[in-house]
Order: sequence, then C-alpha cells, then structure tokens
Amino acid sequence: MDSNLWKDITSAGLLGTERQPFKSIVTSGELGQILQMDETRSMESALLLSAGILSLYQQAGQQPQKGETVPFPTCDLNDQPRCSPRAASFLEQILQSGSNPAQHLSEWLELATQKEQRVPEQFLPRLLSIHRQQKVLPVLGVRGRWLAAQNPTWNSAIDTLTDIDWETSTDKVRLVYLRQLRPVQPDQARELLQSTWKEESAEMRTQFLEILHSELSVADEPFLEEQLSDRSKPVRRKVADLLVRLPDSRYCDRMIQRLALLIQPKTIEITVPASCDSSMQRDGIEPKPPSNKHYGNKAWWLLQLVAATPLTFWQAHLGLDNISTIIERLRTSEWYAALQEGWQQAAKIQNNAEWARALLSSPKYVETANLRSLLAVLQPEQRDQWLCQLFEKTSLGIKDHDVFDAIEELGRFDSYWSEELVQHILQSVSTHIAEFRNYWELERLLKVCALRIPRSIIAREIIDLESLIKDELPNHVQEAVKSAIALLRFRQDLIQSFEN
Repeated sequence: MDSNLWKDITSAGLLGTERQPFKSIVTSGELGQILQMDETRSMESALLLSAGILSLYQQAGQQPQKGETVPFPTCDLNDQPRCSPRAASFLEQILQSGSNPAQHLSEWLELATQKEQRVPEQFLPRLLSIHRQQKVLPVLGVRGRWLAAQNPTWNSAIDTLTDIDWETSTDKVRLVYLRQLRPVQPDQARELLQSTWKEESAEMRTQFLEILHSELSVADEPFLEEQLSDRSKPVRRKVADLLVRLPDSRYCDRMIQRLALLIQPKTIEITVPASCDSSMQRDGIEPKPPSNKHYGNKAWWLLQLVAATPLTFWQAHLGLDNISTIIERLRTSEWYAALQEGWQQAAKIQNNAEWARALLSSPKYVETANLRSLLAVLQPEQRDQWLCQLFEKTSLGIKDHDVFDAIEELGRFDSYWSEELVQHILQSVSTHIAEFRNYWELERLLKVCALRIPRSIIAREIIDLESLIKDELPNHVQEAVKSAIALLRFRQDLIQSFEN
C-alpha cells in the first residue's frame, strides 16, 4: 500500500479539519472504491472512517510470520515415590482449609521431605502458586519441576533462573533470582543490581537491598556508601542498617566518633546531641521523631545514634565486659528509655544474640514491636530457655502478661518447643485453668501450644490435656481444651499417614 495515502489523513488529523479541510482519498482498485465517501458525511467523520479503513487494509495485507516450531519438552517418567493416599488426603484437607494453609502445610512438607516422597500431580498447581512462602522444591518430584519450568510465575521454585530473567522477568521473579544468586556469587549479585540500579523504583531498591544482608562484606561498602544520598528515605534507612553491620566501615567509624563524645566512660554520664547537622542526616539520623514516638528531638537523636552504632562500642568504650552490667549502670539515666530502644534496634539490625538475651531478661522494658525482632535473633533453643526463665521468675505463670505475650510470640516461629517449655506451659494451664473467663484467650493459648509440641510427645500431651477436662469447669474452658486435643490428634494422624 502506498504510504502517501496516509499523508492527507495525518495532516488533517494534526491540524484539524477547520484549518485543513479533509477530502476523500482517491486511489485505484477496490480500496479506492471503499474510500469514496458519501458527500453528505462530515469531514471529521470521513477522516476517522478513512483512517480506520486504511488501518484494517494494511493489517489484512500482512503475511503471518513463519518460524520453526520448537518441540514441547516432555517429562521424564522416572520419579520419586508418590505419598500415600492417606497422606494425600491430609494435604487436600490442608489446602482446602482456607487462603492461609501454613498452619499444617509446613509440617506436611517437612514429613514428605524426610520420607523423600512427592505430592500427587493434582496438587502441584496449588503448591507452586504458594511456593514463595513454603519449601516445596523437595516434594515436587520430576513432574513438579517439569511443570514449574513451563510457567514463568512458577519457575523460580526450581532454581533455574538466569541473568536473562533479571532483564526480562517481573519484579517478583527478579527478587527470587537475586536471592538465589547472592549466597553463591555475592559479587556478581551486587554488580547485577548496580547495572540496573538507576532504573529501579524506590520500592524495588529497598527490597533488593534487603537481600544484601546475605553474605554482606566490605566489598559491598563502596556501593552502599554511595546510596546514603539516595532520594528515598526507606532506601537510605536500609543502607544505614546494612552499613552498621560492617564494623570496619566508614559509616561505623563516624557513628562511634559521634557517640563517644556523648558518653563519659568514667562516670557513665550521658550528654545528648546539641543538633542534628547535615552530615548526621546523610547518615540516616532523622531530625524529627515520628508522631508515634514520645521523645523530644534530642532524645530521638540519641536513640538513633545508639541504634546505628556497633554494640561492641559499649564494652570497649566503658571498659565493661558484662552487657547486663552496662544496662544496669545506665538504668538511672534520664535518657534510659531512649538508650533501651536504641539498644533493642541495634541488636535487631546487627543480629547480636548476646545483647538480645540481655535486653530480653527485662521484658517490661521491651516494646511489643521490638519483642519479636529480638526473639528472631536467638536460636530456637535460646528462645525456649528464655521463656523457661520467665516462668521461673514469676508465680503467676501464664497469668503473667509478659509470659502470656511471650508464648504467643514464640508461637509465631516455625520451630517445635523443648519438652521443658511445654511442661512449664501445661503445668501452668493446669494450675490457672479455672481462672480463664475468656474462651478465645484460652483457646488461642492452647492452639499455639498444640502446634509447637514436639512430635515425640504428642500422645503423652493428649492424655495430659484430657485429664484437665472436669465437669466442674465452665463449658467454655472445656471446649477450649477439647479444641486443642482435636488439633493434636490431627497432627498425630498426619504423622502416622507417612509411616504406613
């Protein structure tokens, strides 16, 4: 088709028919006949109709592209054993239980992995859709991995992503690829991130930086130091959190120098910063506290400096080895609240288990928002030991608010509790069971406990809970206990389904 046919249409469309009147297009053949417009039609209508006709005519004249047909890959039939029909029925119940099947799914996947069994084929699409929250790769089998490779939204479950996916895939897939690459090739992961850094949104820059926590090293410092000037506050905050985990970084050196001027090592007197200058702001110190923080400006600056300084500073600067002694010596300071929260944030950011244990020994000083973060720093056995110690410090047992909150927080972690901790909790339940006036409170407590009881003592704990059910107890108490027993029996049957 002659390209000149578009000239009159384009010109009239750009200038408007009032400035350049449009006339019907004259050309030969059948196209010319179609383009002849009724003289009564308005110029605007004739213009749009002619453009539509030419566009359709142009498309109709295009030949379909020819290419070689790529054979669809077939699946290898050699595979690991499928789980038993009974185990499959439990998986079906779990997946149909609601939008969040994590309550029992992690245990099912763990058992199937231990037995080296795979899921039945009909459940593969559902599992692949939630693979980012669960470890499904060991139970997919050959068929599952083959299926995942056919769908771009699923293939990140099988560790087959490449640099091409970094350039062409969705943000979620790119996050998965960087997360896979960082532990094995940390420098390449950082360089890949640098190559597209300026094109990334602030939200994605923040999420990518989170991945750099893995294998963080001094090799990352130049890149991170440069990003302290990023235009996004969340990005700058994340960069500062990474740099403080590099004790030999320039950032840590600057923070140590600032804080050292405020702490007198002999008298342990605290002086708050006089101002928040531009260099402090570049290093992530915010000049104004958020509305939900009840601090004055100077206390807020002190808190942030403490949070952004390596915790080793305190022992070195004060000449005290014992962390609990340091905390106790500063308890009488008027700035203790700011110091406490600063230490808590620092322990979380720096993943310092020693400081986390010391701070958790007095949970009344730990804000609820920081409690879970500090517990996450500890190993499962350390968390259990901490809660056992709380039980030993109080005669109120589960009626103590700190103990009750701690049980709920520990229940959020995907690990089974020690037998010692389970016994502390259930003995306390036995002692105080008649005091519960709220069904939901008791039901929630027992549910958390039932999900975290080790498999080896489930049968015993079912018997212990059954012994608590007495006629003189209120109905709501009996129902809460029965609900926990039903949950334990479901787990017991689930475990047995893999043993047949």
